[in-house]
Amino acid sequence: MVDSLNMLIDQAYKQKILTQRAELKQLQAQIKPHFLYNSFFIINTMAQTGDDNLIEFTNHLGEYYRYLTRNAADIIPLHEEIEHARTYTSIISMRFTKNLTVEFGSCPKEFEQYPVPRLILQPLIENAFEHAAEKRMKDRIISISFEIREERLHITVEDNGTSLSEEELIKLQKTLVLQPDDGEVTALININRRLKLQYDEISGVVLYRSPLGGLGVELILGPRRE
Repeated sequence: MVDSLNMLIDQAYKQKILTQRAELKQLQAQIKPHFLYNSFFIINTMAQTGDDNLIEFTNHLGEYYRYLTRNAADIIPLHEEIEHARTYTSIISMRFTKNLTVEFGSCPKEFEQYPVPRLILQPLIENAFEHAAEKRMKDRIISISFEIREERLHITVEDNGTSLSEEELIKLQKTLVLQPDDGEVTALININRRLKLQYDEISGVVLYRSPLGGLGVELILGPRRE
């Protein structure tokens, strides 16, 4: 009976792994066409105007899509995920130089090699930008910060968007807790699931009202490993 129970537990765990990998592939496949189209238009404009940033912009864009489409391990060092997120913020910063401020903190050195699931940070920055970009805000702010608390790394992504109501925030929080399995897994639920599977139930995603005024998303990683 014990052997049968252990076998069932092992099968359930393996099924969870397969499910999470499938969701990761789904997340990787969500390459939004408008982002690529807009980037091409920007390249065209830069080429016509002789913009000195053209080479830098195309390099960032190439690195961005290489990370999304390459076949790599599901678990990577945190510094690689942060590098990808910085590449994305560089792209949007070059697109919106006049009214976008991105405050990107530094990851503590002791967590740079920490193993994390791929694509846990960039989708949150993209989400923050979409919130901050609404209503043609003149001063958009996106903040990414890192803090160690009780041997765990907390990564926060915040924006100063004004469109998020309290009702919408509560709905998002409930969705994250209930995690509906309706076949349409959002990035937040996807990331929350993968963090809990990778580490423990304390790990995951927390949503709150940012001091900046918009949405605050906090990633809690597992305890530091020696």
